[in-house]
Amino acid sequence: MKQNLFSLTSIFLGCLLHLPPAFAQNRQPLDTQQQKQTAGDDFYQYAIDKKLSLGLPNGQNPNTYLQQGLQSDYAYIETIVKKSSQNKALNNNIAKQKLQEFYLSAKSGISSYELARKIFQQDMQHLKGINNYADLMSACVYLHKNNIAKPLFSLAITKHNLSRGLYVPTLSTEENNLAYSPVQFLQANEKSAMFHVAQDITALFKLAGHASSESLAYSQTVLKIMQQLARLENPSATAEKLSLKDWQAHSPQLPWPELVSDLLGKPVDDIWLINTAYFFKLESLLNQFPLADWKVYLEYAILRNSFLNQLHQEDVASLQTKKLKKSDALHITAFYGKDLIKQTYLNDFYIDKVDVMLRNLKIAFEQQITTLEWMSAPSKKIAIHKIKTVPFSILYPFSIKKYQDLNLHSKDIYENITALRAYNFQEKLNSFHKPSEYPAPNDIANGYFDGQEIKIFGGLLQAPYFYPHADDAINYGTLGAIIAHEMTHMLDPMRKSEPTFYNQTDQDAFAHKAKELIDQYSNYYVIDSIRLDGAITLSENIADLGGLSMAYKAFKLTKQGQGNRKIDGFTADQRVFLAWAKVWKDSYIPESAASYKPDPHPPGTARINGPVVNIDAWYEAFQVKQADNMYKPQDKRIKMW
Repeated sequence: MKQNLFSLTSIFLGCLLHLPPAFAQNRQPLDTQQQKQTAGDDFYQYAIDKKLSLGLPNGQNPNTYLQQGLQSDYAYIETIVKKSSQNKALNNNIAKQKLQEFYLSAKSGISSYELARKIFQQDMQHLKGINNYADLMSACVYLHKNNIAKPLFSLAITKHNLSRGLYVPTLSTEENNLAYSPVQFLQANEKSAMFHVAQDITALFKLAGHASSESLAYSQTVLKIMQQLARLENPSATAEKLSLKDWQAHSPQLPWPELVSDLLGKPVDDIWLINTAYFFKLESLLNQFPLADWKVYLEYAILRNSFLNQLHQEDVASLQTKKLKKSDALHITAFYGKDLIKQTYLNDFYIDKVDVMLRNLKIAFEQQITTLEWMSAPSKKIAIHKIKTVPFSILYPFSIKKYQDLNLHSKDIYENITALRAYNFQEKLNSFHKPSEYPAPNDIANGYFDGQEIKIFGGLLQAPYFYPHADDAINYGTLGAIIAHEMTHMLDPMRKSEPTFYNQTDQDAFAHKAKELIDQYSNYYVIDSIRLDGAITLSENIADLGGLSMAYKAFKLTKQGQGNRKIDGFTADQRVFLAWAKVWKDSYIPESAASYKPDPHPPGTARINGPVVNIDAWYEAFQVKQADNMYKPQDKRIKMW
């Protein structure tokens, strides 16, 4: 079952998780102060306090680092660009190759400030031809198309409830030129607050070479325009489709059909707008200020998004922290090559890792299927074929760009900046009118088998399900077990939604094992006298047991899995199981039995403790003994996969 929901912590594997409640084993309440802190007594209680290093620089939040930190990760850029261009891996990675070409052109000897000023001056040339308000809007289109700035409006390629699953071009109010959000700006009436805004804007104009008095006057002009723009904002506005003919009738002075077609690179008859009232009033707003004031405002928009401003902000920060400045070439590459950096990062830490993981999971399944006693030889042949051939759809946190069409010049940094800006905008347009049943990849943490392929969404490629810098043990215990969970669903003889290929003998043998699993989970208590219903959660319990078992076997195919080096004081095998617990440790405990509602997914504590008691490797990893509370005799451990 697919859920188009948006919480990374509450959505999982096709059904809503509801952050499930803790369970008590053998009618004993889970009191963290009373439980013994050993793995064999209660693995959930043992695992929740264990700290695992995740390979993140300086203990950074994993999702913050993923989404925001790449452009300033100079060490990572240096690692890439210092590799020889003759390196085979580099030649096979187009994004990395282009990034190195860009970096080499940035090593032309020009200083960061010299280049920043020249780029700013080049960008300002496009304001000289503005003679009327139509020219002004054409300049806004140019700035947007070349990723220079986004004044007065912003373009996104997205889908809406009424767009029939299509990604469509959508215009909204400008997204990044206000010093405050619109509401905050209108509330910033105190003189001290407005003084600081004006001070920041004045500093930007002085940075561009304007005299102090002129910069101050320009800042007041910008503030007046910003106030009027803020008054037209409507945070609750929704998207609606508008014909360009109707828009033109509302704004006869502005050639909207030509402007929109220029922006999108092809003629169109209609456009989606968020806050239509703003766009209908824009022509009137333009007429409230002289054209010269609007040129000042566009200059401010260029400045706020410029490399010049970035360098200024870094200089201010370095004076405060006394950090050493990075090289000019690294500065230039980090600012203009953000998307290239993301793509090389994606290849280095996502695609390669996930591809290897998928390959190892398929090998592990194939090897294990051949040993299963309950499955007949004909069924094994079919199951192995399904594992080998099932397609995977992986939506990564960043859109994958190929960059084959990006032409860079090894010695001309200015042409390269222009080419890269235009390429990135065109990549945005490439998704125009492409149908998709997928939500945006960063929106959900979800995965499911739809009967034909296994789909993994981008939310699962972020913490707490995947850590790009972590060791393999962590990622096989999290994402690896999640993917294997879905692979297990695909092969489950008892999954009624899928046509079975098993004979009756296979199904009866598997049903016997399933009955044992139902009994195990039905012996867990959610709260008070409320038992967990092992029959309701059976499908997920089977997939959890199979997923974690197969992820562990796949992990043993890795270099780390074949070694015995400890990290954080834990062996590699221990880290696999601790990582699994890390995903499920945050469990909602209902306030009363009356507030608990049965769910096909078991409580998080059951997902941690339930599978491991049936996995021999867990006993060996933590030296679980017969005297421990969770110990199961080996002949009682349920072996389904």
